[in-house]
Amino acid sequence: MFRLPDAPAIQQAFEQIDRLRNDPELMELYRKRRLALVDKALTNRAIAEGKSKIIIALLNCKFNCVPEDVQNKLLAMWNLEQHDRLVTLIRDSESIEEFASQLRLIPVE
Repeated sequence: MFRLPDAPAIQQAFEQIDRLRNDPELMELYRKRRLALVDKALTNRAIAEGKSKIIIALLNCKFNCVPEDVQNKLLAMWNLEQHDRLVTLIRDSESIEEFASQLRLIPVE
């Protein structure tokens, strides 16, 4: 079993955590902050999904087809800045294969 060293600083840290845990106002602030972060993450995910669908529609308009693996990668992308760069990539690509090869270089974040 793991045992923490009996250092005064560690003991003080645990005492501080206990004080914070027993303070209803701080716990309510923590709960609200946590909910705000979850809400922001869900909102960003919804925006990213919407942008992915628009990008897929643009690709369909330009190339008349979008392979399933390209669609899946686009729908897995959560980084909103990546989506903005993809519009330029669509404009500059001469074929869906060229777009797909460039898309493979972009890490999913």
